[in-house]
Amino acid sequence: MSKFSIAHEDFRELSILAALDELGEIDRNFVTEYAATDLELEAELASLQNTVAALAYSVEPLTLPTHLKDRLFQRINSEHPCEQQVEQTPKANLFCACFDPCA
Repeated sequence: MSKFSIAHEDFRELSILAALDELGEIDRNFVTEYAATDLELEAELASLQNTVAALAYSVEPLTLPTHLKDRLFQRINSEHPCEQQVEQTPKANLFCACFDPCA
């Protein structure tokens, strides 16, 4: 049993933040340990974590409009001129283009 007691609504707010991975390590550990003291709280935390995990799969992915994509590549190439220009492909390695363009 935890030596701390908090109101259910306060725990709910903390557990939402924990499920969203928005708490520091100490607070996240507190929520996890506190939830383990009660099956209902533990189930609620698990449900929130499952819901957050499912959010990424609940909507269709957005595609970048062509005109914005063109502007992005023009900007990358103008800010980092080098022999090899960044190709405009769906799988262009933007990290390398932005941080090590001439390597």
